[in-house]
Amino acid sequence: MLPEPELARFLKRVRLIRADGPFHRFADLRFVHQQLSAGRGTEVLRGLGAKMNGGRFTPRDAFETLYVATTAETARIEAESRLTASGIIGVPTRPYVHFLVTGRLQSVLDLTDDSVLRALGTTVEEMCAPWVMQQMRGIEAATQLLGRMVHAALRIEGILFVSSKDRPHGRCLAILPDRLKRGSALEIADDTGLVREKLP
Repeated sequence: MLPEPELARFLKRVRLIRADGPFHRFADLRFVHQQLSAGRGTEVLRGLGAKMNGGRFTPRDAFETLYVATTAETARIEAESRLTASGIIGVPTRPYVHFLVTGRLQSVLDLTDDSVLRALGTTVEEMCAPWVMQQMRGIEAATQLLGRMVHAALRIEGILFVSSKDRPHGRCLAILPDRLKRGSALEIADDTGLVREKLP
């Protein structure tokens, strides 16, 4: 990964892409039930869990990040799997709710583009590497450094990346809700009317 000053300069000039939904997100049924039973929104589009606990591109206690996938299958695999030092472990031990998210993003950093990875001085392997143990040791993972710098760059709404748990074809997005531009929007598609959430 580039040193921070070079990374900041690169993020100011890198060509960004558009990403159109639908996107997919699996949320814990217990959490969704608790929220709806209390008369609150599901907050599925908030990305609070990543802010509180950290995420691949999210330093803990830093900023909200909404993680979605481009297919339902990848979203399910991401929800039901854990990435450990020894590899991917499937742990489908709890029920999930599948949310379909419609909308579009206009300014996305494309980490599925090999030329972008080379310019960043990184690889798919580094972007898919385990990050939890580093966070537990107080070390900022390369992906979390990149996420922090992307958030600070202001011009980028999200990061498109290869799913670490559904390689090689799975694709995910780390979306920054507080960076959405005019013309970008996300909304949960729910014909039942139970869930009415959208960004911004």
